[in-house]
Amino acid sequence: MLRYVGSIIVTVVIVLGPAVLLGLVGLLVYVTGGYEAIMASTGLIALVVAAIIGAFVAIMYLAIRFGFAVYLVIDKNTSVVEAFSTSSKMTDGVKWKLIGLGLVQVLLVIGIIIAGLICLIVGVIPAYFIAIAWMVFSDIFIMRKLYEANK
Repeated sequence: MLRYVGSIIVTVVIVLGPAVLLGLVGLLVYVTGGYEAIMASTGLIALVVAAIIGAFVAIMYLAIRFGFAVYLVIDKNTSVVEAFSTSSKMTDGVKWKLIGLGLVQVLLVIGIIIAGLICLIVGVIPAYFIAIAWMVFSDIFIMRKLYEANK
């Protein structure tokens, strides 16, 4: 039971991480006096843009490095700590390939959703679920291949 709670916590951190970071950027905007004050200060604009880019890069790195941890907890019945360690080892040397696969996944999901929109909006909801299911199953397939390669 504790393993499943750990996997839920990992999933929540991965999903809510970007939202929390963007919320902190929004808080920074609010504390500094709003958008008008930021527009008056180009240095602060550069700082906010750099913070957003840095946060995005950090989140993507962590998501790629530890992205298979949830699947390892569920599929291989490992502990949360062991899953993070194994996920980190599995992604060593293949991070750029995983980034490329992730971009292909995003483009295919966008294509599926656009196809749903072409079907007079009725197809958007099934297209969304088909796209998400395809992404999850492809992630599980990739995880199993990397797991077998790193045994």
